[in-house]
Amino acid sequence: MSGSRSGTLGEMAEDNFQRILRKLLEGLPFRRKYAGFHHSRNKSVMERGIGGSFAESWERLEGVRIRDVRSSEREPPDLLADDSDGGLVGIELTEFVSQAAIEANEAGRFCYYAWRDEEAVAELQRIVQTKDAKPFAPTADSRPYRRRVLVIHTDEMVASPGAYRELLGRASFGPVTQLSDAFLLFSYHPAEGPTYPLIRLRLA
Repeated sequence: MSGSRSGTLGEMAEDNFQRILRKLLEGLPFRRKYAGFHHSRNKSVMERGIGGSFAESWERLEGVRIRDVRSSEREPPDLLADDSDGGLVGIELTEFVSQAAIEANEAGRFCYYAWRDEEAVAELQRIVQTKDAKPFAPTADSRPYRRRVLVIHTDEMVASPGAYRELLGRASFGPVTQLSDAFLLFSYHPAEGPTYPLIRLRLA
């Protein structure tokens, strides 16, 4: 994963299977055509689904258990959960995706975006700092947050969890004043096991 400062928008030649798949996706009103694994037009359903996947992956990655993942009445964060000791965990969600690739696929092109190393790190840094600057809202019952977690989900077609582990292991993100934890959550990869690949971002 190295090269110039900007990524590339690459066209994909369609075989018969890919053509059938594209037609099926076009028929699903709730599913985006590009990087749509986590996507749904029902925001609360989508967020709870991502939150549930994150909870499973976090437990597998670090042994941290959270339960009762639910929508937050006041945003941010998008979700609330309880840790194993009953402490409140706020979870803010956002996405790492190429808007150019989304727009190209919605316009009928079958293409992907290849992020360059420095570009991907810079975008994740922008996301972390943008989300850290938005204070988590007080809960309705005024419970204090034990952890403030940022989950950046991605379904980028050519983003390999293995390559990103190496890349992000050399990076740090921040400085932050609010967030306690940040993660990059991938879509399903068969070689990665039963849960979705999850990478912790080192915060400064």
